[in-house]
Amino acid sequence: MALPVPLDSQAIATFRLTLAQHLELCRIRTELEETAHELLQDQVDYQILRSVPGVGPIIALTVVAEAGDFRRFGHERQFLRFCGLDLATS
Repeated sequence: MALPVPLDSQAIATFRLTLAQHLELCRIRTELEETAHELLQDQVDYQILRSVPGVGPIIALTVVAEAGDFRRFGHERQFLRFCGLDLATS
């Protein structure tokens, strides 16, 4: 339910503007996801990250970009420390 508002009201105009902005941001995000996947789909690290539930192309791209080559870490704890998550002291 909503309060009756005339179609030419400022509230409706503002809602339409907000909705248009949201749709444009969704389009840009989809485009970014497609580009990230296109560029990284053959990389093993990207594929492993994408296998984690909730990790999409943009998060996987960000982790790969920040961490670089994961093989430089001898153990997962080294990677966690790199991320600022030193579980021994936290």
